[in-house]
Amino acid sequence: PMPTALSMPPVADWIPLVVRDQAMRHHAGHTLIELLMVMLIAAILAGLALPGLGPLLHRHRLQNACEALLHSAYYARSQAISLGRSTWLCPSRDHAHCQAAKQWQHGWLVMTTAPSIDTPVVLREQAGLEPLQIHSSQGRLRLRFQADGHAEGSNLTWTVCSEQRPQDQARVIVARSGRVRVEPHAAKPYPTCPP
Repeated sequence: PMPTALSMPPVADWIPLVVRDQAMRHHAGHTLIELLMVMLIAAILAGLALPGLGPLLHRHRLQNACEALLHSAYYARSQAISLGRSTWLCPSRDHAHCQAAKQWQHGWLVMTTAPSIDTPVVLREQAGLEPLQIHSSQGRLRLRFQADGHAEGSNLTWTVCSEQRPQDQARVIVARSGRVRVEPHAAKPYPTCPP
């Protein structure tokens, strides 16, 4: 009698053991040449993708620097209002003292004065953001907020750029009212990073 589909033994039982063992040995893994070819193709594709990552990484650094300036300015303003006394941001290389310079890429401090001893106190510090360059507008070496939240002096503009890609620039602008805004792509970029 002819076996029905239900009574037939599994297909694996039909294949002789010798053929089954050879097939298993043949598909047990990949050869060294196959692995090297896959690695070569992956390396070529990575080499093609890397040049496109440079501008992306640069824009990410610009964005992080702008956000750090923005958050520091907001923090200084909120502390001036809540403490009821002026606070200021200033560039600093040693993270302890203000520096009279327009370059902010080495880091900066948020400071206020202690009410009883009238001595400057560091509220927050920001580490350096090299290789970017951060320059404040002409004549503005610090940003001071009054107790009512207004910024002292004229508007302040920080320009964030890099020597490697000077055409990509961003600006953080602080109005006298205390409002802080970011221009992620400077409308009129400088031909080089400002001195």
